[in-house]
Amino acid sequence: MNFHRSECYVPRNYRINNPIMHHYTMQGQTLKAVDHQPYLAITISERLNWKTHILDVKNKANKTLGCIKRNLHSCPERVTAQAHTSLVRQILEYGSTAWDPCRCIKNAGLNN
Repeated sequence: MNFHRSECYVPRNYRINNPIMHHYTMQGQTLKAVDHQPYLAITISERLNWKTHILDVKNKANKTLGCIKRNLHSCPERVTAQAHTSLVRQILEYGSTAWDPCRCIKNAGLNN
């Protein structure tokens, strides 16, 4: 199996007082350390919080919503609502169970 070393990244792991500075290599090439990296459409940050991921999702949904508004402005409201439901909502809902599983269980009615 061949890896594209230019596409491999190492997440930074650090403590506030003692940063861990270790350089990982693969086949003689040092891998790039990053603050955050998308993995399976979930953005994982160095601090393991959801801020970066939520901003990425919000930006993607806003771009899609803008595209819908630009291209479907003369369509009936029913068509615009259906486009919003099928395109924007699925962007916003993907990964929501990861950042707030309790809320998703309550909304699904599974908390009996």
